[in-house]
Amino acid sequence: LSGPIFEDFITILSPQGKEVKKVSLLKSFLNSDYRSVLINMDIEKYEGDVFHTNTVKVLDGRVADKVPMFKKEHVLISMRSLHTIAVVDLDKEKVTWALSGMWKAQHEPTVLENGNLLLFDNLGNHGKSKVIEFNPLTQDIVWAYRGDSINNFYTLSCGLNQRLPNGNTLITESESGRAFEVTPENEIVWEFFNPHRPNANTPVSEGSCIATLFKLIRIDPDQLSFLNELSHD
Repeated sequence: LSGPIFEDFITILSPQGKEVKKVSLLKSFLNSDYRSVLINMDIEKYEGDVFHTNTVKVLDGRVADKVPMFKKEHVLISMRSLHTIAVVDLDKEKVTWALSGMWKAQHEPTVLENGNLLLFDNLGNHGKSKVIEFNPLTQDIVWAYRGDSINNFYTLSCGLNQRLPNGNTLITESESGRAFEVTPENEIVWEFFNPHRPNANTPVSEGSCIATLFKLIRIDPDQLSFLNELSHD
């Protein structure tokens, strides 16, 4: 390393909010067969923010029989500055799997029921964005949404994807203040624009600024049953 860096950590807290464990991502890579990933560190370009971890998900192990590296209680992470996703064993403080080269500045890798990964690729579509579903074992892309000449699709930062029970995919295009649902055939069947903007009378298409939409997810009504309990208190 040729200069100071911001070192990212995964921290485990107790139910009372006390720190139980703190795992260094730098040391987890150095303690693994994937230390070569660190060669891609660009300290000057990212001003020391060489990881910029934007996703941390504890794996439940439900697809470990299909994808052995997705073991229960291991952690799936995404590091934007390294253009890399990885799995970390918190007990051994070691990276057990890592993958890059198929995307740039990515967000939100999500394990699907079939063992594939859904991922928001911010800059890997010739400078535009795309969402891909791919097999982590073969690295074959089995589905992708890239937008088209009518429906431009791009966000430099943030971005979210969620596979819905009906097989459609909900996508948040953050910097455009937009969320939309697409079918497996890439047909847009629902769309939302953030209504908050400096000049509500000017359409977005004519250059009006629009507030960033950081995250929009579909919630099953059963997950909101607690609201009924609160209303009776």
